[in-house]
Amino acid sequence: MSSYGGSAFSFNNAAGIPAWEIRTNSSTRSSILEIGITGTTAASIAVGLGRPAARGTILPGYTFPLLPEERTDGAYPSNTVICLAWQVNPTVPVQYVRKVFSLAAVGAGIIWTFARGLVIPVDGSMVLWNIAAGPDLNSWVLVKE
Repeated sequence: MSSYGGSAFSFNNAAGIPAWEIRTNSSTRSSILEIGITGTTAASIAVGLGRPAARGTILPGYTFPLLPEERTDGAYPSNTVICLAWQVNPTVPVQYVRKVFSLAAVGAGIIWTFARGLVIPVDGSMVLWNIAAGPDLNSWVLVKE
C-alpha cells in the first residue's frame, strides 16, 4: 500500500452542505489514517464526517488528487481525490463517524486519527458535512491505497 496526503481549502461554509468529499474510483479501496481541520476565521466549527448514501456529481476541475508521501515507490497520482464543488451535492450522512463543535477562534480545529484506517470502499466516499454555518476550513488528509 502507498501513502498519500493532500490539503484543501473549503469555502463551502453554509449549514447543511458538504465542506468536502473524499472519494475513490471504480478500482480503488482507500483507508483514511488522519484528517485535520482548522478554521480560518473566528467562527465556530460544527462539522461531521460520515458516509453519504449517494456520492455527489462533481463539477469538472474541482477534484484534487492526493500526493505521494513515499516518493520511493513512484506511485502518482493517487486514485483517491478530494472534491470541493458539485453539480449535485452528496447526501447528508445518516450517522457520523466523528463530529466536532469548536469555540469561535481563528485556528480552532481538530485532528482525527484512525489507527486501523477508516475504509472508503471501491467507488465510495466520505463527506465532511457542515452541521451549522461556520468558517472556511483548511483541511488535510492522509490515506493508504
